[in-house]
Amino acid sequence: MKEKRVLSIFLFIGLIGALFLVAGLFGSPHVQAWALEKVTFNQTGAKSDFTGTVLIVDGNNYNLSRLPVSFSWCQGSTHTFAYQSPLLISPNAKQYLWTYTNGLSTRQSGSIVVCTSGNVTGNYKTQYYLKVISAHNSPNPTSGWFDYGSKINASVTSPVSGGSGTRYACTGWTGTGSVPPSGSATFIIFTICAPSCITWNWNTQY
Repeated sequence: MKEKRVLSIFLFIGLIGALFLVAGLFGSPHVQAWALEKVTFNQTGAKSDFTGTVLIVDGNNYNLSRLPVSFSWCQGSTHTFAYQSPLLISPNAKQYLWTYTNGLSTRQSGSIVVCTSGNVTGNYKTQYYLKVISAHNSPNPTSGWFDYGSKINASVTSPVSGGSGTRYACTGWTGTGSVPPSGSATFIIFTICAPSCITWNWNTQY
């Protein structure tokens, strides 16, 4: 009878110990680190006319056709990502420019420590190139990239001194893309919605 009582005590102590062990394991950060979280990467703004790499995650490249892409990652694990920018469609014509990231990160590139499930979204805007040609003066603006839908106030100063009794007078412009085909003023206002070119025309006066 005494032996049974001793055995029961040992079994009880063993059971209590096992319960504490299980509680300790499930409360341990080492066990919690194995919990999986779903992280989804995506983008907005870039269109299918760009076929190159938009996003790099842990050294792997992803183009638009592979986005969105989701990963099941362990809590506490660290992963790298990078949204590419600019996404060039054609030199001096059209590109997509990264503007901001929202979700689990606000950066264009870097590392992310997984704490919870969520999304990471890179946002892009469309830009078009405006080429400006002028033999004289300093036109405003000069050639460069402009956001889609931007209002452009283009102008030159005329006449311009050429020295030795000579000057140059602007006779207007010719344009392509979002620039009206032609005009006779020294200024023009237009909204850029496509790759464009404006050429300022000049006459020599004596």
